[in-house]
Amino acid sequence: MRYGLPVLALVAALIVSAFLIGGGGDTVNAQTTEEVLTFEAVGDTGISGTATLTAVGDDIQVVLAVSGLVDGNTYLSGLYDSTSVVCTGGLRPPFSATFVAADGGVTYTVPATALTDAYAVSVRDVTATGSAPGTVVACAERSAATPAPTAAPGDTPAVVPPTGGSPTAPGDGALSWWHYLLIAGGALAVLGGGTLATRARRIN
Repeated sequence: MRYGLPVLALVAALIVSAFLIGGGGDTVNAQTTEEVLTFEAVGDTGISGTATLTAVGDDIQVVLAVSGLVDGNTYLSGLYDSTSVVCTGGLRPPFSATFVAADGGVTYTVPATALTDAYAVSVRDVTATGSAPGTVVACAERSAATPAPTAAPGDTPAVVPPTGGSPTAPGDGALSWWHYLLIAGGALAVLGGGTLATRARRIN
């Protein structure tokens, strides 16, 4: 029994450390989210495609993949917040760089914007001026049918928060209930081992 206390303490420490480290990795993965919006043509422009919105830190990366653009015309894109209706109002600057039909879209970043604040993305024809605002020729809007932002493929957290309370916010470093349970179990194991070791010494 003289080795009981050190062995129990070591096992408890390893178990608690492993789960705490694993929980930290889940928090990092949960921070990467994306959402895909589908373009609908405005008027008879015939433009279609998607806008993929990805949260990158505090910013949003917007990736357009569109077809039906007119050869020789010049376009740009903008992202709008929850005040937008059919891609008018609520612009979150900046607009994208200009692009043409051969590009098939454009990629740009909207700084200091949460994914939940992104309501719509436009395609605007700026052929006449070469700069904003131009004319909206397609709009991809979030609607009741659009799924809420979810973890990107491959980044699904390994642990699902208990349904009895709010999940831990990503990045806040808080421990979930099972972390505390493991810590408590480890502490009890150490105390129990110490008690058994003390009794054994007394008997001997």
